[in-house]
Amino acid sequence: MSSFPKRPPMKQSIWICDVFGAMMGEVAVLAALHHKRKTGKGQFIEMSQAENIMRVMGWVWPYQQLTGNGVEPSGNRDQCICPADTFLCKDDLFVALAAPAPDEFQGLCKAMGQTELADDPRFKEHTNRLETENVLTILKIIADWAHTKTAAEIEELGKRHGFAATRLHNSRDMCEDPQRRARGFVKDLDGPLYGKYTDHDIPIMMSKTPPKHRWSVRPVGFDNDFIMTKLLGRNQAQIDELYLRGVLGRWKDAQGRRPPTDWDGQSVAIFEEVRRYGRI
Repeated sequence: MSSFPKRPPMKQSIWICDVFGAMMGEVAVLAALHHKRKTGKGQFIEMSQAENIMRVMGWVWPYQQLTGNGVEPSGNRDQCICPADTFLCKDDLFVALAAPAPDEFQGLCKAMGQTELADDPRFKEHTNRLETENVLTILKIIADWAHTKTAAEIEELGKRHGFAATRLHNSRDMCEDPQRRARGFVKDLDGPLYGKYTDHDIPIMMSKTPPKHRWSVRPVGFDNDFIMTKLLGRNQAQIDELYLRGVLGRWKDAQGRRPPTDWDGQSVAIFEEVRRYGRI
């Protein structure tokens, strides 16, 4: 998730800091409202997005304090327990596998047909397995074995021998999952910009005011010109100057970032949807 050793960081496709920061902001507002209800007094809320995300980074800060070393990228491997990583199977699917506890590791060794590994001094104790050279060695052994099995076979072996193993799900799996469909977390939408597509819905159920999509996704800066001209009264020269100076920005000209190729540059702005649907 965070890239691999000696490689540049990977760009995340989900905005964890934004989402978590918004959630913590909501908690702060609710706490302030609770305080106001009890005391009649309001509060000034100060919140840092960076400091919020630091709270969920778990072991990173104690590790740096105890060792004096910064945490480096390690791919999908969990640096706190071993073995715990994702492995490519012979059917080109990935499986996530973890077996840190003594009985779990023994079960994994038995599933691999290499029971002697459980008594190997390098791997017998969890603290020994966490040593860098030993980690890489045992993960290589597991990776070679996993490549001879399908993801489903490893899942079944995990159930039989008592270690955690599950096939990784891609976006299509998540969208087609019957349970998520039944719960309403995935829906087929018909948006005015992109037409019909499948998207994740809000994973919160509320009996009185159920949340729902109010408009389709749109590229960054999609409504800039409409708002600047219709609401703020700017002319095109003024808008061009704002773009030139970096005050305004818009989508990158890349697939997945730009509007559809047949977009006319005017229709389906946010307030056009108000006209069509009577709401934002």
